[in-house]
Amino acid sequence: NYLLPELTLKLNTIERNIKHNMNFYKTGKDIELLRNEIVKIGEQLDEIDIAFVYQLNSNDFNIACGNKTRKFIEYVRRIYSKQLDNSIEDKDALLLELRNRLGGNESLIAYKQNYHNTKVEELVLNKRETLKIAENNNQLIRKDEPIFILPDMKLGRAHLFAPEKRLFNLYIDTYWFNLLIILLMALLFYWLLLVEALKKIMKFLSIYNLDTLLRNLKEYLSFIIKPIIKNSMDN
Repeated sequence: NYLLPELTLKLNTIERNIKHNMNFYKTGKDIELLRNEIVKIGEQLDEIDIAFVYQLNSNDFNIACGNKTRKFIEYVRRIYSKQLDNSIEDKDALLLELRNRLGGNESLIAYKQNYHNTKVEELVLNKRETLKIAENNNQLIRKDEPIFILPDMKLGRAHLFAPEKRLFNLYIDTYWFNLLIILLMALLFYWLLLVEALKKIMKFLSIYNLDTLLRNLKEYLSFIIKPIIKNSMDN
C-alpha cells in the first residue's frame, strides 16, 4: 500500500516545516491533502472516528493534532493489513478449490497457460506505470492496479477499468451499470423518434435560421440598450 507511507511522509514534512517556520504555502497545501485523504478513508471505513479532521488546517494544526493523525494512520495500517491477510486467505482457498476441481497442480498450471493473458494483466494492473501514486488538486491518485480501485465520484464517473461504478452511495458492477446506461440512451432516442423531435428541430431551424436569430437578437439588444444610453446622456 503506497497511500499510508505517503501520508506519513506528508505528516513528517508538515511537522518539520511548522517546527522551523518554513514553507508556509506548501505546508498549507500538504495539510489540505492530508485532510482530504483522511476523509476518503473515513468514507471507506465507517467504523473509524475522524472527528479530529476538522483540526487539520493551517490555523489549528499542532503537535496534538499531529499525534492524532499519526495514530490514525497506524490504526488504518493495521486494518488494511488484516484485510490483506483475509484477501490472501480467500485467494488461496479459491486456488485450492480450483486445483481440486481440475485434478491437481499440473491441470491448474495448464488451465492458467490456456486462459491467462499476460498482456491483459499488464494493461488492467497498469504494470508499466512506474509512478504508483500521484498528487493532483490536493489529493493522492493511485496509479497502479486500477481494476481493484473503487471510484470516488458519486454520479457514475470512474477511471478506466474500474470494477464498479458509484451512484451516490450505491456501488454497481461496471458491466451492469454500462448496460443500464446504454438501455436508457436507447429508450431516450426511441422516445425522440416517437415524438418526431428531430423533424421538429429541423423545421424550427428552417423557419428561424441562424441569420434570423442573430438579427432578432441584435434588434432586441438595441431596444434594451438605446433607452439606457439616452438616459445616461440626458443626466
